[in-house]
Amino acid sequence: MKNYKILIVDDSLMSRTILKEFLNNDYILEEAEDGEKALIKVPVFQPDVIISDYSMPIMDGVHFLTIVAKQYPSIIRILISAGISKQINILIKAINEGKIFCFIPKPVDLDYLKNILQKELKQSE
Repeated sequence: MKNYKILIVDDSLMSRTILKEFLNNDYILEEAEDGEKALIKVPVFQPDVIISDYSMPIMDGVHFLTIVAKQYPSIIRILISAGISKQINILIKAINEGKIFCFIPKPVDLDYLKNILQKELKQSE
């Protein structure tokens, strides 16, 4: 089985830590605290999946994932966010411009995330 790589992008250290602790046994992980730093890591780390928060300083998750979609279309993109249900326009923009594979509201249902990752990575083989 391939050792899949996941880049976690979130300005919240607590969110990154929770995701890393949950996914650490099954995937090779890297992290960044904003989209700008993540863009530097993408070509070096070469992730199979990016899990990005929406609300971050410097560059929001939609802008970041839009750039990733254009430069690295094969990377699976997942957007997570708290309170986005009130901001449907952000979600529409994320789907249309960032070409995200999946949106998951915070707090992230970790079992659901793991199932999504396993299913999509298996299909991408």
